Amino acid sequence: MTGTTYNQSALSTFTGTPVVTSAHATAGTGTDNSTLTQTQASATTFSNVSTIPGTDTGDFTYSTISWGYFDTATPPVFHGTGGSLGTSVTLALNGTVGKVLDD
Repeated sequence: MTGTTYNQSALSTFTGTPVVTSAHATAGTGTDNSTLTQTQASATTFSNVSTIPGTDTGDFTYSTISWGYFDTATPPVFHGTGGSLGTSVTLALNGTVGKVLDD
């Protein structure tokens, strides 16, 4: 994933009130011993602090931004008000030097 110098005016503006969810898990054979703390300060600002110990392979953390969710009914029903992102989205991400951010 490539990046550029931070430019706040280049960031996408989300409409409505999106909600952030986060979780951690493992895709490996070991146990999930990663940790994740999420803070959502507003509809436009959130942060996650995660720790993934180097002893297991496959542990990971992730976050999503959404305006609702689908329930388990048949057929599924969307709860919320959908957001429109247009044809592209520009986000600002900050991470630990030397760590890889996959797209």
